[in-house]
Amino acid sequence: MVFSSLVFIYLFLPAFIAGLFIFRNDLRKTYIIACSLIFAGWASVSYLLVIIGNSAFNYFAGRWIGKNPKSSDSRKYLIISIIVNILFLAVFKYAVFITGNLNILLQLFGGTGFTLPKILLPLGISFYTFRSISYLVDVYRRNVEPELRFINYFHYILYFPVLAAGPIIRYKAFAAEAGKSDFNRSKYSAGIERIILGLARKVLIANQLSLVSSKILEISGDRLTSLNAWLAMIFFTLQIYHDFAAYSDIAIGLCKMCGITCPENFDFPLTARSVKDFWNKWHITLSNWLRDYLFLPRAYASSRRLKDDKYLNIKTEYWIYAEASLITFLICGLWHGANWNFVAWGLYQALFLIIERTFLAKLLSKIWNPLRHIYALLVIICGFVLFRSANFTEAAHLYKVMFSFSFIKDSHFIARYYLNPEILIVTVIAVLSSTKLFLNIGKFLRSKCELFSPGLQKSVFQFSTYSVLLFYTVIMFISTLYMIANTYNPFIYFKF
Repeated sequence: MVFSSLVFIYLFLPAFIAGLFIFRNDLRKTYIIACSLIFAGWASVSYLLVIIGNSAFNYFAGRWIGKNPKSSDSRKYLIISIIVNILFLAVFKYAVFITGNLNILLQLFGGTGFTLPKILLPLGISFYTFRSISYLVDVYRRNVEPELRFINYFHYILYFPVLAAGPIIRYKAFAAEAGKSDFNRSKYSAGIERIILGLARKVLIANQLSLVSSKILEISGDRLTSLNAWLAMIFFTLQIYHDFAAYSDIAIGLCKMCGITCPENFDFPLTARSVKDFWNKWHITLSNWLRDYLFLPRAYASSRRLKDDKYLNIKTEYWIYAEASLITFLICGLWHGANWNFVAWGLYQALFLIIERTFLAKLLSKIWNPLRHIYALLVIICGFVLFRSANFTEAAHLYKVMFSFSFIKDSHFIARYYLNPEILIVTVIAVLSSTKLFLNIGKFLRSKCELFSPGLQKSVFQFSTYSVLLFYTVIMFISTLYMIANTYNPFIYFKF
């Protein structure tokens, strides 16, 4: 079930909201779990068996680890449980990829290779595997106590607002608020608003940009010019940002309605002025997970290994950062997909992070901010070529076209066929909403309103309340019309 579907918006969501008013305390938790089971099992009942089995294993693993935290037995249980989770992910997500590469090697040595039966990718497996591992590590580190009630842990793993594509909530933050049953009118209203904005962002912006980028990249042979290619990748960059940010908006809105504070996942990443800045703003919960559970432990282990090496002592910091970055983003790339293109995309990100850490960051600090922004955007857009392409051949062709600078041929075709008034309006909104412009305008108007007399403030407040209500009603109506016209609109990150 997709958040941007008519079934979810007009059937599942109203029923879910009604239950939130009816049930309290553990009954509410049980009700949310039941709704999550329906959500997860909508596409396939087999998904439920996978999630239940995974949850049961990690629940007992957490209790084993928590019996004597940081002991040798606890460390052994932690390592075994992490390996089991990785194997679990590998079987469902990477088995075909691994088999395909093994078959290539076997054929080189005269073998015939072998095939695997079709394996369904369980909904959200990458996300709840990372959440499971973070829970186990936090229990080992004594950041959280092991959960003694299976229903509480199952609630955390199965929680449907963040099941399919995050944000990645830590267990400690989730458990602190999951048991609360107090109704908060302001959070509820804010949640509804966030859901409507996320839906509009997906249906009215991301989906429309997707149509343009896909159609341009379908142009074959020499007809795909440099201008075409750059236009397509700019649209794709805007599309993937708004698509994933839209899902996060809806997930955060659903969490607000349940009384749970979900961490923000984006902080206007397309305004970044370096690759490091981009990763501080893009998919924040994943970036923080990689930092806390992969990069920092790897860097700490490397520092202990290299600290007494007299030949590397001067450059030790750079070696540690480079090694940890390469390992972290290699895994980040693989996490995004079972494809060598994603591996290359991860290493591409690590390469620029290492270059910036080594010398480029100092140079960028002396450069005019708009030029730093242009640099970051160029790196981001060029990186998404690997992300968007199905294989290296396709990516190489797209890079070749982009940097051939053939801007004249068929340029009129682009302007006439793709850049129609509707797409131009969507593009302008997409670009402006990728910045803090609307946020700053809102802050400015609120600050001016505070200077008014109390009576005038009341009138302005009433006018703004009705205006906001009308605005959300209108965009909800328009979004519904687009959903009716376009029945298939999955989120990009669903496949990860």
